[in-house]
Amino acid sequence: GREGPRRERAAAHTSPQEKATTTTHSMDRLWLRTDVSGGALLQFAAEGDLEGVEQELRNGTPVDFEGPNDRTAMHCTSDVAIMKKLVEAGAEVNSRDRRLWTPLHFSAKRGNLGTARYLVREAKAAINPRNARANTPLMLAAYHRKKAMVQYLVSAGAGIGLEGAWGTVVDVAARRGLPELVQWIKSFVIHKTGAVVRRDLDAVVPMLVPRILKAVHGFSR
Repeated sequence: GREGPRRERAAAHTSPQEKATTTTHSMDRLWLRTDVSGGALLQFAAEGDLEGVEQELRNGTPVDFEGPNDRTAMHCTSDVAIMKKLVEAGAEVNSRDRRLWTPLHFSAKRGNLGTARYLVREAKAAINPRNARANTPLMLAAYHRKKAMVQYLVSAGAGIGLEGAWGTVVDVAARRGLPELVQWIKSFVIHKTGAVVRRDLDAVVPMLVPRILKAVHGFSR
């Protein structure tokens, strides 16, 4: 049957590091079904199987095929090469799943800097999309304690003054017990002249500094 060759091909083209990534993020893919038309594309994308993805696209599977949770291959993959192939084939970089998560939300949650950089720099994905709870990728990165991702997104222009279900990114970092990240954001706001601050200096700094100082004071007790 087809399942045997597919598994053999995936194993042949998946490095130990990629296999570890697949295992780490398996919870994101519990909804995958290969018994429905198009499901194989999602599974190949999730497994990091570029050859399988290319085969499914050649077979006519729509590049934005949606699974049961309205997720596309762009949501499933943690592989930059696969993401590039999907975008080249016309995939929507800001596609939304049932919870209104975009591919950048998933990259932020996973702490996958490779796909995040590709989405923001090359694919020109929206950097501040809000999900059903009004949370942005930046807020998710802080919630899941992905410090490097928070720093990248802030430096790339993510909205540090935006509020979601958990408050601003400063609120999230403080609540998740990340005093060093709160300090880093404080330094960025006060001392850097990044794009986020330059665009709305008068509005952002007065709003964020009290929050930051309150969070820092709380950690110093």
